[in-house]
Amino acid sequence: MPAHFNVEQLTPAFYEGILDPGQWTQALQDLRELMQSTCFHQVEIEGTTVRTIAVSQDAPQATPVEVQAYEQHYAAVDVRLPLIQSTPEGGLWRDHEHIPKQTITHSPIYTEFLASLGMRHTASLSLRDGVHSRDFLGLIRPVDMAPFSADERALLEQLVPHIGRANRLRHRAGALALQASLGTAALEAMPQAMVLVDGACRVRYANGSARSSLDKLVSLGIQGGRLACSDPSAQSALLHHVAKACGLTGPQQAGVLQLPTGGTPPHTRLHVLPLATTHVLATAHGNEPHALLVWTAPSSLVTHTEQLAIALGLTEAEARLALALAQGQSVRDFADLQGCTWHTARTHAKNLLRKTGLHRQAEVIDLVRSLMWGG
Repeated sequence: MPAHFNVEQLTPAFYEGILDPGQWTQALQDLRELMQSTCFHQVEIEGTTVRTIAVSQDAPQATPVEVQAYEQHYAAVDVRLPLIQSTPEGGLWRDHEHIPKQTITHSPIYTEFLASLGMRHTASLSLRDGVHSRDFLGLIRPVDMAPFSADERALLEQLVPHIGRANRLRHRAGALALQASLGTAALEAMPQAMVLVDGACRVRYANGSARSSLDKLVSLGIQGGRLACSDPSAQSALLHHVAKACGLTGPQQAGVLQLPTGGTPPHTRLHVLPLATTHVLATAHGNEPHALLVWTAPSSLVTHTEQLAIALGLTEAEARLALALAQGQSVRDFADLQGCTWHTARTHAKNLLRKTGLHRQAEVIDLVRSLMWGG
């Protein structure tokens, strides 16, 4: 280990690896070389299941075949795993500190698996202690080298808070990416046309129904990457409503634009809504204001609570209330039918207005009815 090494030399690479798996692996590789270990092996443990997250790719002793053999045959008898399970998040240990020498000389994990790879000494870092699983990183040295020293332990103690934090962010980013991909898949299946635009009407996302509808509408389309109306006055109104929904001219506010369809029915109502922070699209577009444009094409009407919840970024309860209001029920009627208190129903109503950017229940009714019955 270089005597002049500074922790700040290595930590940026781990933070860069939050969104880049290749950079994460490279940062672990740099750590491996710094600690003069043969390989690194980052795994996730859930119950008795061990899953590889990252492993040295350039160490001939740690081929995928050996890694698979470990997971299938040796993980269950690995005397190091109980230490890993009991090490708190951010903790680390060296095997020669905690495992008796006699155990090391008789345990199959050392005498068979590690010996066959020419490895022996292990240092382990606990990176994440989740609800159902935990991640740890193992650094392993060749059998002919000395165990990890006290100075090297001190260096790892400086690094592990940064590596652990970056790893937790990687885990969270992966979960958000999965959530976003599932949400986008749901939006693609929606019968309602949905388009996401920024304050300048640049199209950031359009689902399948919107793309199909825009091919047929004579009054609305995409030109140069921007949503545009063929009629100048309608275009001016569109820009006005988008600016209001994005909060560029004051508080964010929803609006409605009626456009000719060139067919039957003769008009369609285009609802321009602020993008709610709870909406699935907000994950990828939360750093700047956006407007969500929603309209109903013929034969693509909302008929289920789930469809409305996905389209507008509502909870199931809020979507049920919106449909109830559109069907002529009051908030108190909804509370009685759902078996909840009037206060709870009022909270749903307030959330419904906040998430849609609307200000009155009448506007909510107008929005939902247009999605239910068109027009």
